[in-house]
Amino acid sequence: TGGAAQYGQWWGYPILTYGQLLDIETPNQHGVVGPYLWSTGGGRYDMYDAFTGDYILSLEGVPRGTTVFGKDGSILIYRLDTKGDRLTVWNSTAAVGMGGPAGSDIWQWRPWTGATIDVSGPYNWTTADGRYTWEVNPYTLDVSIPSEISGSIIAIFAGDLILGSTSLTPPGERFMTPPYSRWALSLEPGREGELLWLENYTPPPGNLSIWSGPVSVEDRVFTMMSKETRQWWGYSLDDGSLLWGPTEPETQLHLYSRGNWVLLNCYR
Repeated sequence: TGGAAQYGQWWGYPILTYGQLLDIETPNQHGVVGPYLWSTGGGRYDMYDAFTGDYILSLEGVPRGTTVFGKDGSILIYRLDTKGDRLTVWNSTAAVGMGGPAGSDIWQWRPWTGATIDVSGPYNWTTADGRYTWEVNPYTLDVSIPSEISGSIIAIFAGDLILGSTSLTPPGERFMTPPYSRWALSLEPGREGELLWLENYTPPPGNLSIWSGPVSVEDRVFTMMSKETRQWWGYSLDDGSLLWGPTEPETQLHLYSRGNWVLLNCYR
């Protein structure tokens, strides 16, 4: 009896992608700031105060790539351009920039409340009073890489190396045409982008599908497995050489599964 139906939308808080604790260490600022929440999609990153839920700012033109967190909590996006032979790193903290170009402001990180910023490349920022204008560069790394590098990134270890593959985009990659290869690029300061090693591998006989497995930087090992034989191989992160394998085939249905009911099942 309330009359014709009415339709509309109610906008609440968006789906959240990341939580962030950011450690700022400068001569004028020390310690963790935040916490912050980020909602991402379509090249746009919206930043919120995790304590209050209040909106802070938006970053537009954020590049696609492989996302990891830096040691200070920065959101880092590694982008491998194998056609242009470049490796770049977009940095969320650098994208917002410091408080100003002079005085103590150059050592203070202060998100600009209410701002919407195009961070697809370097940009000029002007203070509200018009007193200062300076360039902000959201990229903290832009280096050349060897022309023989192709494919995509498997794993990133900040300050150490990038492990990559010439196959389909990981994870879930599948090798059907031998040989296939793995490579590592240095992330050591001063050596970023240098080729550490490149190894070609020939799959075992039997038309097997070889997939990428876990990587352990502590053990300096990356793994591959065959889904048909349920066997594993371990290789050195330092030079790509075979360390062990093939293992004995795993038992069928030897797996873990989980669901939205927060229950972990183990099958043996």
